[in-house]
Amino acid sequence: MKPDELDPATKARIEAEEKYRAQVRGKLQRDAGAAIPAKPAAQRTPPAQAMPATPPVEQKKGPGCGTWFLYGLGFLLLVGLFQQCSGDSAPSSSSSTPRAPSESERTGSFGYTCEKLVKDSLKAPATAKVSNYYTDQNNGDLVGTFASGFLWRGYVDSENSFGANIRTRFTCTTEAGSDTVRMRFDN
Repeated sequence: MKPDELDPATKARIEAEEKYRAQVRGKLQRDAGAAIPAKPAAQRTPPAQAMPATPPVEQKKGPGCGTWFLYGLGFLLLVGLFQQCSGDSAPSSSSSTPRAPSESERTGSFGYTCEKLVKDSLKAPATAKVSNYYTDQNNGDLVGTFASGFLWRGYVDSENSFGANIRTRFTCTTEAGSDTVRMRFDN
């Protein structure tokens, strides 16, 4: 856009800016005592076309949320593919019967279930320290098999409602051939 093609509002704004600059130069000359040369009108560059004031746009740094989502999805697909490839080469049939748990697995499951029942019955389960399942097994406080039923006599140290540490004895049992665990506190 050429200077002579400017609209009247823009021309008026330019004239007001030049008048203001002249006033500032005059004030600076009076204050400093030095002359500041003004640009001749021919050297002045026409103002750029008026642009609305907008805040600067910050560029994103690094990948965005969508990129991370795609990375995660790709990772999960790779893990699934790896699991499929590393499985048994023989296809498993849905008609095969699941393997029965071994005696040691049943004993471990009994101990875990009993310990959970004991802790769930306490007022402060986070403070509970149950006697060592394997030590009790070696001491004869844990006896039995799945076929005959299990019996575990142990103890738990935990805080009561007053904050005092108390040792309480418990007994856990199962009936022969059953996975149902019963627990009681001994007094």
